[in-house]
Amino acid sequence: IILCVIALVNGGRQIVDEYRDYLHKEQQQSYYEHKEYAFSAAELSRLNLSAVGDDVHLYVNNDAEEIKVICPDSSDYHYLVETSGDTLSIIFQEGDGDSFSLNDWFDGTDHRIDIWLPQSFLNRGSLDLDVVSGDIEFAGIDGAELTAVSVSGDINLDVCGFTQMSMETVSGDIDVSLSGPAAGYQLDYDTVSGEAEIGRQLLAASGDKKISASTVSGDMEIYAADE
Repeated sequence: IILCVIALVNGGRQIVDEYRDYLHKEQQQSYYEHKEYAFSAAELSRLNLSAVGDDVHLYVNNDAEEIKVICPDSSDYHYLVETSGDTLSIIFQEGDGDSFSLNDWFDGTDHRIDIWLPQSFLNRGSLDLDVVSGDIEFAGIDGAELTAVSVSGDINLDVCGFTQMSMETVSGDIDVSLSGPAAGYQLDYDTVSGEAEIGRQLLAASGDKKISASTVSGDMEIYAADE
């Protein structure tokens, strides 16, 4: 009996040691960090972004004629950031491991993508932003063309204006304050089951800058600078 007990104890210790080694290995393999990229904006005129689970924040780069990107890089997922012709692409890539889960985005980590764009790029370029389970947010940005789609996140633009603006959400809200007077815009909007609050002057305007806004179940609020 004593020999059996000793054998069981030693076997239990071996199991504990093996489990401890397994946890240590998993901790070494699992990581989350942010990677930074920089590109000259001289030959670029299009930003194409496809994100999952991360908020997207845009800023004006007043310091240099370059585009700077800071985005997540982890054991579960990362982003392919590269240029091809006149396009800068930032594309979601699932990790190689088997631990990838949407639950990983609710761990308290600040999951976001930050992008700095020079005004020269904004004046001539187009922004194509497609986000799943994340918000699109930026303030004080004017440019040529914006297409923003969020499946289950919000689109929040504060004092912004583009010559062409297209915004679409499924279950998220659209909240926009325009940088110019209502007379300069023309709005086309639609919502299936959400509520829409639109400035009166903007509703009657027929300017050159075109805005398209659509939600399925999200609300929208859009006002011009003079409302």
